[in-house]
Amino acid sequence: MREYNEVGCHFDVLNLERDSLCDFVVELLWSKIVERGFLMVEREDLACFVRCTSKTYNSLPFHNFFHAVSVTQCVVDLIDLTNELTYGEKLLVSLIALSHDAGNLGFTNQFLAKEYAHLLPMQAIDPAFTLVQEYGVLSPQEKHHVVETLKLFSKHESILNACITDENKIDQLRDTILNSILSTDLLIHKTMLSESLSGRARKLKMIGLIIHAADLSNPARQFAAAYKWSNLLLEERKFELKDKYVSAKAGLASDEVGFIVHFVLPSWEILLLFLDQSIVDPWVSQIHSNVKEWRDMKSNMVFDIECTIAALTIIPKSQKNCDEKHNSTRKPLSLTQSRSFIKRHSSSALRDKILDQENIDIAIDDAAIVI
Repeated sequence: MREYNEVGCHFDVLNLERDSLCDFVVELLWSKIVERGFLMVEREDLACFVRCTSKTYNSLPFHNFFHAVSVTQCVVDLIDLTNELTYGEKLLVSLIALSHDAGNLGFTNQFLAKEYAHLLPMQAIDPAFTLVQEYGVLSPQEKHHVVETLKLFSKHESILNACITDENKIDQLRDTILNSILSTDLLIHKTMLSESLSGRARKLKMIGLIIHAADLSNPARQFAAAYKWSNLLLEERKFELKDKYVSAKAGLASDEVGFIVHFVLPSWEILLLFLDQSIVDPWVSQIHSNVKEWRDMKSNMVFDIECTIAALTIIPKSQKNCDEKHNSTRKPLSLTQSRSFIKRHSSSALRDKILDQENIDIAIDDAAIVI
């Protein structure tokens, strides 16, 4: 059993300066893994690998080097005291975590498949199309990350030698990289949680689950950090969402609760089959705390909407010329009826009614609604 320290889920990579990220990673891996395991690798070689990895990341709101460092810190925290991995394997897993999104373009696989899969080569020459053309529509980004990671290891022989004990294990290294990075694709989330394996396959699955959970570790951070990351991801998806971006922004709290409950929490709870409870519990406890925060935020937003509706008279222009007698027969909604109104309309539809000045006149009317 270990005593929970001040790092763990309390670490917020967004508090670091961009120029200090590489130094932070080098110090983390050196002190936690290389020195403890007496691995035969020079500090400068490790620093070179980290710097080269940082250069493979694009300047995106979410899938950037900050995210890579955050995932790496989480992985190192999780594998710190496990006896199921050698120190060479710990270094390998940590470096895979660092490069797991190398070359990410900031699009979801679903978007790439929808927008680019049907195009002919002469119709699109941008990187996103090239990705789909080269790797297909199933996990194209993850496959690209695998290739980029393999390139990094192939160019850093001393790091490669520190991660494996003999040449016969080079195939296992490839398998570990492939399995680990493909595990970050939510498409295989249910498969990851359902399979029961043994032997070498069990170790591969454990590594995959650790990186999968670490990739979803933002909701397991303190709420201030979790909130920032959620907004950064939404900002990155702005191009994909287009006119749905505003409604997605308004529904962020609700979406986060659903995502955490159905994806994040199960991904972390299953780690208890492989790791000591004292390692996993602080992260899981923070997840539960964040769910409560998001639900409170959601409740407050609903209350604000109710108050807004109660303070507005929503009058379609088509009815604007109705006589006073007709309008006076319409009774204001009670609070119960107001709640029913909200349930019958999506938040986006409601917002459109309130904000669309072309079709709606809004008039303040002392806590009354005219529908």
